[in-house]
Amino acid sequence: MLGIKLKAYPSFEQRLKLSQWMGCARFIYNAKCDENRYFRRYASKYSSYDKIPVDQKYSQFKGPQTDWLKSCPSELQRNSVVAWHKAYWKYIKKEVRGRPTRKKRHRNSIMLDSKCFRFEGTNLFIFDSRKWQFGQLKLKLTPRAKFAIKNNEIKTLIIKKQASTYTVSFCFDDPLAEDDFFSDEEHFNFLKGKTETELKSMIKGYDRGVVHIASGSDGKHHDFTDNEVKSARRSEKYKRRYQRVMARRKKGSNGYKKAKYHMAKYSQKIANIRYDRLHKISHDIVKDKSSVIVMEDLNLKGMTRKPKAKKCEKTGRWLKNKAKAKAGLNKAMLHNGLGKLKDMTYYKAKRFGK
Repeated sequence: MLGIKLKAYPSFEQRLKLSQWMGCARFIYNAKCDENRYFRRYASKYSSYDKIPVDQKYSQFKGPQTDWLKSCPSELQRNSVVAWHKAYWKYIKKEVRGRPTRKKRHRNSIMLDSKCFRFEGTNLFIFDSRKWQFGQLKLKLTPRAKFAIKNNEIKTLIIKKQASTYTVSFCFDDPLAEDDFFSDEEHFNFLKGKTETELKSMIKGYDRGVVHIASGSDGKHHDFTDNEVKSARRSEKYKRRYQRVMARRKKGSNGYKKAKYHMAKYSQKIANIRYDRLHKISHDIVKDKSSVIVMEDLNLKGMTRKPKAKKCEKTGRWLKNKAKAKAGLNKAMLHNGLGKLKDMTYYKAKRFGK
């Protein structure tokens, strides 16, 4: 399976509907999280409940106090409950560490199944019924997206809003079968039969760090370009400015919302610069002539951990632990996206047979 994300351009009326629907879907998801927490902490201890219900019911959340849920299609509410149910069963099967948690306000998305949308050529139409008239949603289509829409049956769509930017993402079948890819065991068996000189000519190592995002064993460095560094610094400057403005505004006021919007916009711009450069670096690494790519295994969680507080045993006073310098180092490592670079390189190399 392959995924693709497209930028959407909804009209003003469509934005209002999407914001309303996303709020209702988030409310249903959070209500299921709160209900499960109640049964786990209180009802199972102080009442006759033997088992904690893990179902897909959501009718108990509809009532006179939640009349605004009627303005949201029931399909979206059901899909929100299905998403929670799947996430909880992943936790039960120990595929993930924790239970599904409440969604925050800045994480707005809705999931549409095949009954909620249709494609006419490359045009996307959502809810053509009389009750929910949404109309056509304009998309910025790439050649790859047009090919995927014409040659695949798309079953689900996810519409996401982040910093007033709307995106549509979906999955489609990979034209390359999984049998075409080499497994890790096949790679190791292939390398075992090679001599030392042959392995040296085939292998190329990369060191990930703060000064250079990736440094190859041949001495080639991969970094942000000068224009990207300038743009990221400028965006960071404005981001900090609007963070200070937010701190001086009353929470919930129009001035607070405007400052929050601008702060989120510049944060998203920094993230876009980072992801664009990481995709280009990983593509250059995979396109290299070497057939084996080696990267060191970094414990990024431990490397970006804040230092522990130090206390003098004699006086009992707190000593300097260089927390400010460590915070700057952590920010630099996270900005370079060292873990994301490894993930991108891995899945791209697998498709190239490396």
